[in-house]
Amino acid sequence: MDLDLRTLFSLEDGQTKALEFFISGRLFEAGLWNSWRSSDGIQYLRVVQCEPACVRVCGRIYEVRDQSLHIFWLDLKRATSGTGVRWTLYFDAPAPTNRHERDAIYMSDRAEDFSWAFVLAGDAQVRDGTLVVTLSKNP
Repeated sequence: MDLDLRTLFSLEDGQTKALEFFISGRLFEAGLWNSWRSSDGIQYLRVVQCEPACVRVCGRIYEVRDQSLHIFWLDLKRATSGTGVRWTLYFDAPAPTNRHERDAIYMSDRAEDFSWAFVLAGDAQVRDGTLVVTLSKNP
């Protein structure tokens, strides 16, 4: 039976802790945040695509240190077999104005439409219902 990516994270408003921890963990591992607990919550989440083989979400996440909001985009794609998942996390899309930055995540269905400050990627496996990173490629 194929893995259903829709079951990995709750995408319901106010129930996104697991997604928040996954994003924070990747930012910490890449040296962009001081701790995996640097997040102070997801302020906004937009589900771009939610299918068994592909989940794509974007939104804004708070950083505890200065309560700044950061734009993120996360793509999850199921491997051809087994419990493997390929993930790509796009972080901090610079924009010419605050309004443009704020509206960017409402306007597009592709992360590639933006110039991101950081793009992190890797592989993961699902173990006991949790997405566990097995490889990170952080440029």
